[in-house]
Amino acid sequence: MSSDERFVTSQTAAEESPQPGEAESVLAVVAKHHGEMAAKLREFARAAAQQKCSNGELQVTLGEAAKYLAGEILPHALAEENSVYLVARELGLGRLVEAMVYEHNFLAELIASLRSPLEADPAGVLRAIAEFFVAHAEKENRFILPICLSAASPITPEELLSTLAAEFRTAQHRSAAITPE
Repeated sequence: MSSDERFVTSQTAAEESPQPGEAESVLAVVAKHHGEMAAKLREFARAAAQQKCSNGELQVTLGEAAKYLAGEILPHALAEENSVYLVARELGLGRLVEAMVYEHNFLAELIASLRSPLEADPAGVLRAIAEFFVAHAEKENRFILPICLSAASPITPEELLSTLAAEFRTAQHRSAAITPE
């Protein structure tokens, strides 16, 4: 089960059993999901760094990482833009959202460079992607999500999580349709 499938499963469980402290629960679900994705990216980066001398193993790791990035990370970013970031804009965080979308675009550029046969240090790029993702996710966890989950939000925490999960599934489906195996 992928981390995003666990995220969707966690989201479904949250929808079915609303609890006191819903905002904190939703933030914990998303922060945990971000942590799982970060750990997976760091795992790929470590493996690639260890395999620099073995081109065959490195290519397998890079292929798996590229598939994960295209099938999990980029759809997650798009889902955030079509859910969380819309709420954040409505709550007056437009400039911060612009910066976060810029970072999504930068991440997509890093991912594209990872796929380039001209990239001299793909293991280094993968490490950069992992560390960049960690910093980006932490900003979401600390600065965007708490405001989007506050009483000022136009939607409930469950609605936000449900929308994020639905947008992820849509983005992931689109990604699968255009990403070669």
